[in-house]
Amino acid sequence: MTEIIGRLVGETTADRAAKRPENNELMPYVAPLTVPPVLRPAAGDVRCETEIALRPARVRLHPQLPPTLMWGYDGQVPGPTIEVRRGQRVRIAWTNRIPKDGEYPVTAVEVPRRTDGRPQATTEPGREGVEPNKDVAALPAWVVTHLHGAQTGGGNDGWTDNGVGPATPSCRSTRTTTGRSSGGTTTTR
Repeated sequence: MTEIIGRLVGETTADRAAKRPENNELMPYVAPLTVPPVLRPAAGDVRCETEIALRPARVRLHPQLPPTLMWGYDGQVPGPTIEVRRGQRVRIAWTNRIPKDGEYPVTAVEVPRRTDGRPQATTEPGREGVEPNKDVAALPAWVVTHLHGAQTGGGNDGWTDNGVGPATPSCRSTRTTTGRSSGGTTTTR
């Protein structure tokens, strides 16, 4: 609605983003919804794999924010939508292409326990009084690729033993999927 009104009065998305509220809150509805690309694997021999690689990408989550380092499938956030026909079998090779020396976009801190009866500091925003754990930043970038919103067995639901490490030939997680509906919902087998 904001965009329609803006077009009527000749206002651009950049104009709306520049009008930041006084309280430093982000302006709502100034960026279009990101629509993921569609991947349509070729039908036929299930031994032919379609590779989807996890890669680092700088993504602008809002026009008023700087780009954020994220890991995205095929370097995009959100990653591709996989469309298949009901009964079509495809083989997806999920590959970790995060550089071994790449940034690990996680900051971990150890928060000391409070003994004065107040709630623990883990419930409060910010990191005052704590130092980031530098060992976490040195961890190799690993990922567990798993489905959301599909019918799947527990072994395909993102357990840590399904982890795929960075950029080595053995770091692939291959899943065969079968289309379950015309909407592209898939089930891992």
